[in-house]
Amino acid sequence: MGNNTDGMSLNEGLAYEFYNGLGVGPDMEERLAQLGKSSSVQRLTKENEDMGIQLEKDELEEFLLNSHTLILSTIRKSGEPFMTPLWYVYMDGAIYFSTPSQSAKVDHLKRDPRVCCLIEEGERWVDLKAVVLNCDAEFVDKDSDEAAKIQERTSIKYADFRPKMQNAPSATKAHYSDFTYVKLVPRAHEIRSWYNRKLRGIEELV
Repeated sequence: MGNNTDGMSLNEGLAYEFYNGLGVGPDMEERLAQLGKSSSVQRLTKENEDMGIQLEKDELEEFLLNSHTLILSTIRKSGEPFMTPLWYVYMDGAIYFSTPSQSAKVDHLKRDPRVCCLIEEGERWVDLKAVVLNCDAEFVDKDSDEAAKIQERTSIKYADFRPKMQNAPSATKAHYSDFTYVKLVPRAHEIRSWYNRKLRGIEELV
């Protein structure tokens, strides 16, 4: 049976492949990459635009700048996703964070720099707001001015949330004694956003 996923959204395409026995071959990653290219990603973006729920540029910038926690998805050696909540700063069109150098995500990024990020808020359905970004990770020299800027901005943003480590066990202090700095560069046309309160006709649904 042929692969007839053209014009489908990413989820539709994956479902089609799975139920038609096409999702188990060694070339799965290549086909997933093909499905995730312009047709599916742009269609998802177009659907959000048509429904009126996509964040405008200034709304997107404000949301990325002021949100508290980012969910980072890296790729394990097995190919499985590995998700981690973390603090971050957004500046100059990119996402930056620091993480203990011994953390698993550092090894993941050295092996494969492709990541997916989720930033979201809201408890009621009508209040759900989210941004999903596919990015490429770059390591930042820890002795650079850029790393110093990341550290400064992070310290200011999370000043009221940091724990006191004076009485932490020595193993904990050692774990947090050395940091790696990472820059996440969003890929063009691979940023999706939505805010349910912007849905046209929402007043009639709540």
